[in-house]
Amino acid sequence: MPLRKIILIVITIAGAIVLKLAFDRLQAPAIEDAPIAAPSPPANSAPRIFRHVRENLTLKKDLDLGAMTLDTIFSIEADGLTIDCAGHRIVSRAETGIVANDVRGLTVKNCLFEGVRDGLASRGARDVAVRGGAFTVRRHGIRMQHAAGVVVDGVTFRATEHHSLAMAVEFTLSENVAVENCVVRGFDQGILFVASREVNAANNDIADIVETGIGTFQGEKLNGSGPGVIRGNKIVRAMMGLEIDAGSFDLEIADNEIRRCESWLRLSDGGGEHLYNPLRNIRFVRNRIDQRIDVESFGLQDATGIFFENNVVEKRIGEDS
Repeated sequence: MPLRKIILIVITIAGAIVLKLAFDRLQAPAIEDAPIAAPSPPANSAPRIFRHVRENLTLKKDLDLGAMTLDTIFSIEADGLTIDCAGHRIVSRAETGIVANDVRGLTVKNCLFEGVRDGLASRGARDVAVRGGAFTVRRHGIRMQHAAGVVVDGVTFRATEHHSLAMAVEFTLSENVAVENCVVRGFDQGILFVASREVNAANNDIADIVETGIGTFQGEKLNGSGPGVIRGNKIVRAMMGLEIDAGSFDLEIADNEIRRCESWLRLSDGGGEHLYNPLRNIRFVRNRIDQRIDVESFGLQDATGIFFENNVVEKRIGEDS
């Protein structure tokens, strides 16, 4: 076969192949131009922690962590530690300022957290002291479960956003816990004790609360809160100044000042339903109240030992701070 004819056949075949490829490309979906989805992070990805704290820590200057995406600022990972912020500010949008699980002998002093969702979260901690400083948070101030021997003293709690059930301080299933000399502003709930023993709330200044200023509640297993003392607190502008709920027992509630609340006190034990335990031995002594609204009570037919002694009802005069 002449060379010229061979070359012509090759050119013809090559042209047919090119045309076939072009036609197939026109028929195919344009997947090259579709955006590529970023892979999802693994479900067990490690939490983003600014510092794993295994020895005493003292801040020398303010910390501005606003540019960092964090789950936790300080993760406490040893016993017997002191975190002393020395009055320095810690600014962050982290989920939690301090996480302290299953540690013993922790002291947190003079820390000024700003912008975090929750200030301090803990489960199973013992012998903890949080003294001075402030938690300016988007949701919760301090939440502790299964804690023992805890003192929160002289801390200011401020909420910057409203969230249902957001609490300044909450203890659940804890014992020997105290909140003293604190300032609480702007939360949905103030100071709550849930299914906790040996509780104490003293000399706190609580205002602008959507629901409950100070409350005691039972837990899922019907274990109530008590014994304890709620004394010398000032509660202003809340829906309920005090809420003493089912299962509460052996409480002395004395020398509190409760003003400009829709109801200064709510009592409830579930009306004898099997899902609730009745109130037992609750004494209200020398409390000062600026309204004459009756106490809100629900289902107290099984309650025992509820006493009101020397409480003073005053008329409202002017606007309290």
